[in-house]
Amino acid sequence: MEVRDEVCGMTLRAENAAGRVEHSGRAFFFCSDGCQSLFQEDPDRYAAIARQRENPGGRHHRHL
Repeated sequence: MEVRDEVCGMTLRAENAAGRVEHSGRAFFFCSDGCQSLFQEDPDRYAAIARQRENPGGRHHRHL
């Protein structure tokens, strides 16, 4: 499975990731120990970046 390192933006295969951290019920994967360390210093910041990337308009649609 392809994943994205939210610190540096690199795409990598989950099984080849240098590190993995669970935060707020979600797994984050990293290309290096350095990216993992940066994430762990401020996980909410990088989780917010991931949410923004997944929902760039910042809006949720509504079902009628």
